[in-house]
Amino acid sequence: RPWRQSATVTFINTKLADSSLIEAVGWNSMSGSTPEEANYTEYNTTLLDGTPVNTSNRTAGTVVTENPIPDLQVVFEDWTPVYYNLEEKPDEDESAEEPESSTEEESTEEPESITKEESSEEESTASTSTTSQTVRIEDDKTPLAETVIAEGSESINVNLAKGQSILRVKLLEKYYGRHMYVMAHLGNGIGFTIDSPDLSVIRQDIQLGASMSSVDGFADGFITYRITPVKETVLPHVFGMHMYVGNEYVGATAYIFSKDIMTGEFVRRSITTVNEIGNIAFMTSELSEVMVLIAE
Repeated sequence: RPWRQSATVTFINTKLADSSLIEAVGWNSMSGSTPEEANYTEYNTTLLDGTPVNTSNRTAGTVVTENPIPDLQVVFEDWTPVYYNLEEKPDEDESAEEPESSTEEESTEEPESITKEESSEEESTASTSTTSQTVRIEDDKTPLAETVIAEGSESINVNLAKGQSILRVKLLEKYYGRHMYVMAHLGNGIGFTIDSPDLSVIRQDIQLGASMSSVDGFADGFITYRITPVKETVLPHVFGMHMYVGNEYVGATAYIFSKDIMTGEFVRRSITTVNEIGNIAFMTSELSEVMVLIAE
């Protein structure tokens, strides 16, 4: 949607997990400005498998058949965005390999947590439904293992070290190019989920550290919690933020507010219900201070 009539936007080589993610018309009007009056173009939009997306109903004149910016360095000049690399692509053969491990023991039990006395900050455990094995990963190996779910999707559990709780690229890069569901646990009632068609959207370490505390007397009729991050951060992808508030609040209505990093103002992000295990969650593209108000 155009903020003003001179708005200029170009989408090049966009890959969609599902064509229904974009409305057929492609663009909306805003504040009296129409897409037809803006400088909008779209080139080579496909699905993840390369199938062209049907753009026949897009706003007239917005779909082009030639790349309007064939050399993006003309735009970037000497700047290389951390999420853009013209040459490096995931190695499909390498990314499809199973996680390495020097020790495997057959077992039908659930995986046990790995205790490390030194080196790696992150810990993880996983099992595969096809092999019924517990995989123990040594410190010198990438401390991640995947779990193949019945439907065929893949998930990763990561227990982050307390404190700054850094989700490191080295843990994720072997899964670049794959659709993975990542669950990162801080061990203090706070966790994050990432559901991405391609984990390569994350190309730098992310500090996810945060603490949660109750706030007495904040608002009449509400139990209030404050979540404070170690560092306010704009996230590279939309994350799910999960908070355990207690089984005693199951079924209660919760109001979730978070601080907009740019304006400094608190914005209501979600009205939700505490689920059957005492958790609430919302989707966010920023890691900032969060206030949760639970109706008594």
